[in-house]
Amino acid sequence: MTILREISIDFIEAEVTLTGTLSTIPIACQSFSDVYICKFNPGIPMASGQGAVKRYRITDINKRLFGEDLAERQLTHDIFFAAKLKHPNVAETFGHAFCPDGSPAIVMGWHEQGPAAEYLARYPTTSKTKILLDVIKGREYLHVNGVVHGDIRGDSILVDDDGNAVLAGLGQAELLGAPEVIVNNMRRTFPSDIWALGCTLFELLTGRKPYSGYRAVRVPVLMAQGIMPGRFGGDETDEVEQWRPIIEACWMSDPAQRPDIRILKQMVMDSLPEH
Repeated sequence: MTILREISIDFIEAEVTLTGTLSTIPIACQSFSDVYICKFNPGIPMASGQGAVKRYRITDINKRLFGEDLAERQLTHDIFFAAKLKHPNVAETFGHAFCPDGSPAIVMGWHEQGPAAEYLARYPTTSKTKILLDVIKGREYLHVNGVVHGDIRGDSILVDDDGNAVLAGLGQAELLGAPEVIVNNMRRTFPSDIWALGCTLFELLTGRKPYSGYRAVRVPVLMAQGIMPGRFGGDETDEVEQWRPIIEACWMSDPAQRPDIRILKQMVMDSLPEH
C-alpha cells in the first residue's frame, strides 16, 4: 500500500477532506480507467471505512480519438447518473476527487467479496443463475432510467456481503462493444448494451472470456464475419444449457432482433425450473 496525499473529495451530500491508503496495484482495469481500493480515515459517510477509487486513465491516443476533454466528460457522466441511480444491484457512487497526479476519479462503494468472476471461482457451488439474474435486474433498472451501461465485463460486476451482484464501472467506453459499434462505428444503444450483456453473462457462466483464444486485433474481423463471442460445447452443465438460448438471443447480429431488457428478464424467469 502507498500513502495517498490529502485529497478533497466532493461527496454528493457533503464535502469532506480526507486522507487514506490507496492500493499500489489496481484491483480492476477498465476501458479508460483503473480501480483501486482506498482505506479512508474516520468520519466519512461510508460505514465500511473504505471504498473503491476509479481513476480515469486517459492516454494521448485516446485523447486524439475521443477528444481532449474525455476524462472530464467521463467524470461528468458518472457523477450525473450517480446522483439519481439508487438500486441494490447498482454500486453506489459517493462523489469525486482528484488523485495526487491530477487525474480525476470517482469514489464508489467497495464490496469485500470483489469481482463476481473471482467470487464464483472461489465458491464454485454458488448459484450462477442468481448472480446472473442480479446482473439483469441491475441492467433493467439502468435501461428504465435511460442509461446505457457502457462498460460491461465480468470485472465490472461486484458481489456484496450478502452474495448479491452489483453493477459498477459506469464508463463511457465499451471494450466489448457490439459489432455495429466496433465494426460500423455506430453509437452505443440499448440493443448494443444487450449484446455486451450477453458477453458478461457468458463470462460469468462459463468462466471463459468473450473471444478467448483470439488476439484483440482479430476481434473486429470476427465480428464482421458474424462469429459469436463464445461457443457452447456438448458437455455443458444443465445450468449453462438453461442460459444458452438467452445468451445467444443477446448476440443476434441484427440489433432490432435482440430482446429488450424486460423481455430478456422474462425469458430468464420462464426458464427457471420452479417457474
